[in-house]
Amino acid sequence: DLGRLLAMMLAEGRSQGSQVLQAASVAELLSPQNAQVALDLNFQVGLGWMLSTLGRSSLRGAGTVAHHAGAIGGFRSQLYLLPQHKLGVVVLANSDAAGRLVDQVANEALGVFLEIKSGIRQPPFKPVEPATQAVPTALLQRLVGDYTTIAGLVRVMALGDRLQAELGGRTFRLLPRSDGSFSLDYRLLGLLSIELDGLGDIGLSPRTIGHREVLVARVGDQEMLAGQRLAPPEPLLAWGGRLGEYELINLGDDQPFLRRMRLMVERGRLMMEMTGIDEPDQPQRILLKPLSDDECLVLGVLADRGETLSILREGGEERLVFSGYQARRIAR
Repeated sequence: DLGRLLAMMLAEGRSQGSQVLQAASVAELLSPQNAQVALDLNFQVGLGWMLSTLGRSSLRGAGTVAHHAGAIGGFRSQLYLLPQHKLGVVVLANSDAAGRLVDQVANEALGVFLEIKSGIRQPPFKPVEPATQAVPTALLQRLVGDYTTIAGLVRVMALGDRLQAELGGRTFRLLPRSDGSFSLDYRLLGLLSIELDGLGDIGLSPRTIGHREVLVARVGDQEMLAGQRLAPPEPLLAWGGRLGEYELINLGDDQPFLRRMRLMVERGRLMMEMTGIDEPDQPQRILLKPLSDDECLVLGVLADRGETLSILREGGEERLVFSGYQARRIAR
């Protein structure tokens, strides 16, 4: 089915003798829609398709590179499309841990196909060299603080003349690079350097965009927003009395996907910790920004935008409501 989808896209909307989509519609799907969005930097997005990648999976000299990943319990998938070269690839895996693998296989296979068909060969990846000069103190201090990111709360601290970051219960060193950015280095037991899903390739640097102090992630020429510096913690309001364990109560026919759901406070900040059934050893902590006694913002990469988590009162009982799901407290 996915192969037929790619074939339809490459045939400008035609499939098995039928015009499923107009050619102009297909072109619009694969055209950047966010060129005027300053916070998107040079990370381009089409309609339902990603047009940029951050990491080693960036094909060069291939024209438009459209892609989209998929994930559901027990499965991971990735598809890529090179419309100018009429090439596409789909990779599926029946493993929760295969997210990075399906992307790597799809990208490398497509690179081979591209070279066979057009002679375009991908250059070897060249990591950025470490910095050879001391980092200015002003730059170190500019990075210090708490950030909201797509991975949750990140805290950057200065330890003398070096930086350290805390994310998801892990501690990372921030190593200065020759391009002025910093890479994340994780050491098991503080000794053995461990590569974590390509994080070492990404350079992080502070930048001011409008009124926001943000973190920018960069690999090669590609940049994307990684997070925003947080102001001091907001008052907890009535949310401070709602801490504890919760369970979803309106799953209906949906498959259970949470093993644990907990409202908590970390360093004065309200958070929701969720542990999935598929990844019980990787709890996700989501930052919440109280707006009132009955409403919070669910933060991602921005400190003032997000979906809403709210309170519903039913029969004298308070319930959390988020994205259509309701949850009630089962333990304090």
